[in-house]
Amino acid sequence: WNARFRADGQQLLTTSWGADPEIWGLLDFSARRLQTLVGHVGNVLDGDWSPDGDRVATVSSDCTGRLWDPTSGRCISVLRGHSESIGQVMFVNGGQSLVTVSGDSLRIWNSKTGDLVRILEPTPRAHFTSFSFGSRVVHSASGTHLAVAFDDKSVRVFDVSRGEQVSRVDGGDFHVTQMKFMDRDRRLATASNDGRVKVWDWRSGLEILGFDAHL
Repeated sequence: WNARFRADGQQLLTTSWGADPEIWGLLDFSARRLQTLVGHVGNVLDGDWSPDGDRVATVSSDCTGRLWDPTSGRCISVLRGHSESIGQVMFVNGGQSLVTVSGDSLRIWNSKTGDLVRILEPTPRAHFTSFSFGSRVVHSASGTHLAVAFDDKSVRVFDVSRGEQVSRVDGGDFHVTQMKFMDRDRRLATASNDGRVKVWDWRSGLEILGFDAHL
């Protein structure tokens, strides 16, 4: 179950297993259902708002993503091509691009047209990490870079516009389950399932700080 606020905080997108996504209006400490987004035939696993609030994206276990007009509830485009469930979706690059994340690939789409722009496939020896919780892909605040957790316990940073890997850091002996760009995107924080937290200068790959949390 996920809930994402529109940038102005006045509307909320909710997604849940076994139910269609819904858009809620929030006013005076009350919520009113505005739209139900009908179209997916599998469990809806994630959703996101475009920065300007004009688009909503959802992804599902039916291996598709969908772009929606949140005002009318109309499906604008169906994003096809993944062969596995899609677990994450996010608008990046100032809302111009949309990223969908599945076990088979990470795909970048034109957020206005729904056209496929680029496919980032995992290497034969390192697949995208899949978790029942946590985020395996996060974007920088500027939306120009993606940090991706791999099952070889590494985290790799990609340039969105070029689709190229620009950096790699090694998480250690355990999988990285959470990541966050920080300090105006100059640092990347990672947390692994052994309770270890690390802060990186991701451009150079140098570990700046490491400590054990919640042990």
